[in-house]
This record gives sequence, structure tokens and C-alpha cells, in this order.
Amino acid sequence: MNTELLTSYNFNLIAIKRNLEGISQEESLITPENGGACINWVLGHLMVSRNDIFEILGLKKIIPEHYEKYYARETNNRVILNPENISRLIELIEESQSILIKELESRNDLDDKQKKELAFFGFHETYHCGQIGILRRVVGKPGAI
Repeated sequence: MNTELLTSYNFNLIAIKRNLEGISQEESLITPENGGACINWVLGHLMVSRNDIFEILGLKKIIPEHYEKYYARETNNRVILNPENISRLIELIEESQSILIKELESRNDLDDKQKKELAFFGFHETYHCGQIGILRRVVGKPGAI
């Protein structure tokens, strides 16, 4: 079992869900005054990263390729041309979490390269979880954690 990875990804989902409580679609598209991404972009970006995680594990990608056009690194994170509904993004992160956790619980064959890559993506998610927490305040909501 991959206890450290499981712990990291489980804590990340808890933080994501708490920080997204009560966030509307409109609020999810508000960008910080001085630049930066909106909540919708950050969550969509995490889903693009989940595709990368699934690829490392040899799993089928969880989201359609077209998400990368809007949510991949280096895309315009201030104006999303065709934003996914925030409730759908939340459903997707929860669906992907179930698959990811089941896979990590059942795998004992991960090599060092895979473990390092999965640890990096766990850190990447943690970074963006904090970003969502700050963006929650930007849209006028109280802190959730």
C-alpha cells in the first residue's frame, strides 16, 4: 500500500471540498484584481493533472482531451472561453478520487520513478488547494479551513 500518497491525496480532496462549499459558477469565474487564475481554472487544471496521474498508473484518462485547451498549464487562466460548470468539476474530482484511491490501495508494484511522479503531483495538488483557499477569500467568502 502507498500510505503517504493516499494520505496526501485524501487530505487534498478534503481541503478542495471545504474550500469549494458555497461557491457558485459565477464566483468560480472571478479572477483576482492583480492577476492570476480563477477557482474554475484551478479546479479544471487539477483535473488535467489527474489525467497525468492516471497515465502514470496506466489508467484510462478521466476527462476529455478538450479540457487541456482551457485548463492546461500555459493556457489563459484569467478568461476561460468555455468554462465547465463548477459543480461538474467537483463531480469529476470526486470520481477521479475514488478511482485513484482504489488504485493506490491495491498497487504494490509502483517503481521509484512512479512514486516520485505521484509525490510531485500530490505536492502540485496541495499547492493549488491552498490557491483555492485564497481565491475563496477573493470572491468574498470566509475561510473554510
